[in-house]
Amino acid sequence: MSGKESKADGRQKSGVFGGGAAAPAKPRAINPDWTLDRMFGKRRWAREWTAELCRADPEFFLHLIDQPHDYAHFLCVIALGAAQKNSPRAGAAECARLLRTRSKKKNLRHFHLDAPDGILGILPKLGGMPRARKHYARLLRVMRDDSARKRLCHIKRIGKGTLAAIEALEELPPEFRTDGIARCMQSGDGRHVAMAGVVVARHLNIKLTREQVQTETRGMWRAENLQQWFSEKFAALPFPPPPWEGNARIKPLRNLEEVKSAAREFKNCVARYRIKMALGYSCFYVCDHPKAMVETARDPVFGWKIGEMEAARDGKIRGNEEKEILREFLEAGFTPAPQKRFRGHRMFEEYWEIFD
Repeated sequence: MSGKESKADGRQKSGVFGGGAAAPAKPRAINPDWTLDRMFGKRRWAREWTAELCRADPEFFLHLIDQPHDYAHFLCVIALGAAQKNSPRAGAAECARLLRTRSKKKNLRHFHLDAPDGILGILPKLGGMPRARKHYARLLRVMRDDSARKRLCHIKRIGKGTLAAIEALEELPPEFRTDGIARCMQSGDGRHVAMAGVVVARHLNIKLTREQVQTETRGMWRAENLQQWFSEKFAALPFPPPPWEGNARIKPLRNLEEVKSAAREFKNCVARYRIKMALGYSCFYVCDHPKAMVETARDPVFGWKIGEMEAARDGKIRGNEEKEILREFLEAGFTPAPQKRFRGHRMFEEYWEIFD
């Protein structure tokens, strides 16, 4: 047998080529810092607290690496409770001993004297990496409300906006607390649209039943869907009587169809004011000769005032013709607006503009 064959045979027996048993791998040392970084990520407030427990009690680290992924959320809640003034104070070594020798329920009662029932069943639904301190504080606050707790129990996964949505949902009237609106309120835009829509609906005296809202919002997931739904509800409302019935050449816009027709004819944005018209804060008039549109707005002190007078495409009207139109409105009892560009009544304006 040659030397090369002998070497190849020796390698085969040693398992290099798979013929023999491979040498046992050396056990890898576990780096506590790396493990905690993987567990807590950017949440330094909980990571440093857990690292202190590991330094005080090495057995706690061995207990930690054997726990499921959602154990990090449990430690965040415990760290939040340990920081409370009324929670029992214990050294790091004693705290680590309690966490590794007692059940989660007993530890939760020990460190969180006012921990709500069912919080341990909710923590696995958080998923992912640990979150900010305020997120767990909000979770504890939401869990203390019976209605919100029942809603959380039926949710499969609790996202970053879920708790804020549920907390805001409890502030809405009962008929608007539906699953569809709750899904739309996951984002900040959805919460703003829902709160604004409820405010405007109250002032427009819109009556909706819970069954009706539940049916019509069942398939909604986005803030844009909720915004469109509110806009359709507001668009169907009748306008209040105009402050002046007009004359042979000046006519008021009395309903939404006339507003849309005038917007197409003049190619302007008068349709954006339909909510203000439904609320009775604005009224628009169309003049035939010359072709012009006049805005009037109700002032809470001085009554109805004359706003902008513009031709098609927001163009200007000739001086003499503008004066003639102004004279007719003054004779009808309107007051000229002192501002160059009259803004009208701004009450609830930040709400109704999002439905235009």
